[in-house]
Amino acid sequence: MLPLGVNTIAIMHPRLKSILNYTAALALSLFLLYFAFRGMDWNAFVEGLRSCNYWWILAAMLAGVLGTILRGLRWRLLLQPIDPHLKRVDCINAYAVCYLTNLVVLRSGELVRCGMIADSSKVPFKDSLGSVMVERAWDVAVSAFIILWMVLFTRFGGYLNDIVWKPFLNSLSFNSLRLIIAAVLLVGIGLWLVVHFKEKIKASRLGGKVISFCRGIFNGIKAAFKMKHGFLYIAYTVIVQVLYWLEIVFVLRAFPAVSHLTGMDAMFIMALALIGWAVPVQGGFGAYHVIVSMALVPIYGIDQSTALIFATISHEAQIVQMILFGLVAIVMTFFIKKRRQNKTQTI
Repeated sequence: MLPLGVNTIAIMHPRLKSILNYTAALALSLFLLYFAFRGMDWNAFVEGLRSCNYWWILAAMLAGVLGTILRGLRWRLLLQPIDPHLKRVDCINAYAVCYLTNLVVLRSGELVRCGMIADSSKVPFKDSLGSVMVERAWDVAVSAFIILWMVLFTRFGGYLNDIVWKPFLNSLSFNSLRLIIAAVLLVGIGLWLVVHFKEKIKASRLGGKVISFCRGIFNGIKAAFKMKHGFLYIAYTVIVQVLYWLEIVFVLRAFPAVSHLTGMDAMFIMALALIGWAVPVQGGFGAYHVIVSMALVPIYGIDQSTALIFATISHEAQIVQMILFGLVAIVMTFFIKKRRQNKTQTI
């Protein structure tokens, strides 16, 4: 047996790593918020908030709730080949709790929703995690397509090119390219070793668990290609993006200072928002505000206070609906689980 001190370090190490990751993300978020709001005229900010029509904000929040519901239904399509009797309400609630959890601990929501589905259905955790990988890959592809379309076919392409593509290319120095090539080679060598020594790895205790876990993820990915309703999956994806676009449109209508902007302008802001949400900070705090406000000022000639008011209203409307829907989903899940347990005991 290991000494007590070693055991304690072994147990605390993953926890310490999570704390450090959380602290780093929080620090980045706070820095971005400071960067966005420095020099803010707070009187103008408060007056801008008072000028909003909050019925439009409510409409934006309802569009966000509907988008989460459709995401849950879309995820169910991926999982149905594993469990045909999977309940819609379980997938929707798991998705809502996923968003809520991500606001607390970055990227933890995916694990939580997989755990919730594993607890309420016949879908194993590792299989549902495989479906999440497929779903996330699909969403990244759709977001990339939207941003690429804005770059190539709209007048906003120049701006997106300046803030996304050029900085990325400039960051790729010769040393960076060598690191990327080395990483690819290492992954290739690792895969060859796994295939070549598969039986020996499988025979070991740790190796068997890793292979079992990877097989579960592969089963989830494989199940996605057995979907009977591929067209419905695509339709859900399109409607979800339209609803997100409507959220931006509704917030534009709510704030008189930017209500003159068009649906195409909302599409541009949506592309920026997708980038803001992708930054590794909890709930996009700070990153969303910086990216959206920095675009509105030079593109539309809107003053910084107005741009930040819009970014704040747009972002916080989404955050509030995530919190409220997530809390409702937790309560619903508790009562649904209790009802099912009572029904089982009765039978």
